[in-house]
Amino acid sequence: MQIYSPILLTISHNPKNAWRSFEIIKKIKPTHLYIFAHPINANQNSFVTNEIIKMVNEMNWPCKVEKEISTSRNDSPLSWFFSMADEGIIIQDICVPDTSFIYFAQAMLERYRAKKEILIINGYNVAESWKSKHSYFFSHIGVAGGWASWKRSWDSNRDKLRALFEQDFQDWSRGNLMSIVPKTNLIDLSHEEFSSLVLQKSIPITFPL
Repeated sequence: MQIYSPILLTISHNPKNAWRSFEIIKKIKPTHLYIFAHPINANQNSFVTNEIIKMVNEMNWPCKVEKEISTSRNDSPLSWFFSMADEGIIIQDICVPDTSFIYFAQAMLERYRAKKEILIINGYNVAESWKSKHSYFFSHIGVAGGWASWKRSWDSNRDKLRALFEQDFQDWSRGNLMSIVPKTNLIDLSHEEFSSLVLQKSIPITFPL
């Protein structure tokens, strides 16, 4: 299956994870790849620049590539990404996705494109598993790392998505907003402390399709 949904790969905290994610991206050969680097300090600038150059040089398939290296921590990868893409898959370097996540995200982006109450598509299930015949369910939770969304979500809920990108566990149960959660985890969160934090949170009511 062709991956035509744009993919945003960010490099910041863990370049090694970004490379592991890039190896996954090479396997599925998307048609559009966006790489955004926001180094955690000035000393990382040249290193991250070289990492991006290496990634682009390893791309041996037809792909439109956009890249940005931010020198300010105030710059938003999401603003940059959604200024060019109407929807897409976000892979942060705190996680490594399974290839199945990318296919799942693309299918959900297309299926729920017009459903404005759906804010994001998760790659991580805080309940760890879901005993149901259904492959995904709706929830009022959102977890950073590997996820997907639409420009219309960014335009209307910028503060919520920015907080999510900054690895803040989001509970949207007080609003009329939902996320799509896979039956099983499709990404591997690399930060054990973040994973533990998420699992300690109370899980809002969910329901299957």
